[in-house]
Amino acid sequence: KADMEQLKSHHQNDKSTLLKEKEELRKNMEKEHYAIEESKTLMKATLESLRRDRRKMEQDLQFEIDSAKLSLKERRAELREELNLAKFSKTIHKIKALKGHWTEAVK
Repeated sequence: KADMEQLKSHHQNDKSTLLKEKEELRKNMEKEHYAIEESKTLMKATLESLRRDRRKMEQDLQFEIDSAKLSLKERRAELREELNLAKFSKTIHKIKALKGHWTEAVK
């Protein structure tokens, strides 16, 4: 009978130990679950922040491209104007030279 009581006591101790271990495991799993959820939330926030940064960079780059295109158009217009003035000036010089030759020819 003493062996039976000892066996029962041992069984009760094992059962109690198993319940404690089960509860500890449940707590650990719960902690892990919250840690994973927190990590997912942080990753989502980081991803959204990176997406915002990328959109901002794309907008800034597009602004730089548009500004450069406008500057090129303006510079082309200036160069075209300078070229037209140079052609006009050359034409005036030619006319003056021809007028000089014509004046000499008439004399």
